[in-house]
Amino acid sequence: MTNELRILSVFETIDGEANVWGPGHWSVFVRTAGCSVGCIWCDTKYSWNAKGGDTFTPQELLDVVKRVGGNVRKVTITGGEPLEQDWPTLIRFIAKLLEARYNITVETAGTQDTLKFREALTNNFPSIPISLGQLTFVVDYKLKSSKFVGTMDMQHFQLLKRGDVVKFVIGSQEDFTEATRVAKYLDGSSSFLAAMYFSPQDGGELTFDDLFYKMKAAGLDQLGVGYNLQAHKVIFPHAVRDEEEGGVDFTKATLGREEYLRRLKD
Repeated sequence: MTNELRILSVFETIDGEANVWGPGHWSVFVRTAGCSVGCIWCDTKYSWNAKGGDTFTPQELLDVVKRVGGNVRKVTITGGEPLEQDWPTLIRFIAKLLEARYNITVETAGTQDTLKFREALTNNFPSIPISLGQLTFVVDYKLKSSKFVGTMDMQHFQLLKRGDVVKFVIGSQEDFTEATRVAKYLDGSSSFLAAMYFSPQDGGELTFDDLFYKMKAAGLDQLGVGYNLQAHKVIFPHAVRDEEEGGVDFTKATLGREEYLRRLKD
């Protein structure tokens, strides 16, 4: 246990991805450092370095969120891969957010067990009530065009809760065929409660309208599988970090932790 989280940036923007609150909802983003998944289409490759950014205790990070977000009551924890952070420390940070009555979305890959994470949170903080939608996960199912080296554990998806989202990023016809098979399998599972969305990969083989018509022809509309567009890329099409303007960047090239905490106290 490290008692600190490694953070790249904290900024206010809108949720660009599908989640229980809907894309376009204002949120304070907490971007963690480090990701070993390495999807080729990732638009935040700068976040992969596990030694990037700076370190914060859960209380210090909560103070930053309050300062950056003001009255915004939604927090999106993203990365990198948030669940590659120290779990006990991340759980303490989330517990502090819940106590402060924030709604939380955690964006993560299908390589991590969200059920075990939830159980660890409940076991360590049994007195904190979590209402429906207050803590949800957006979980990627990695398809072949992501170049992810590994396999997806179906149990990580079958045991997701109501309000969670499974997202499939579609880059090719092969991806579409695989995602359709998985979506139909999950829909037939009695334990599956999450929503599902297909998202077109930037620069992929399928155009936006190709994906739409293929989804309809495959009967995915009858399963309730949604179509996800990344709204933040429509607003900020040119530079991947433009949406983080106005927040706080903790990469070593800009504002460090000690200086920011000093200013926070002024």
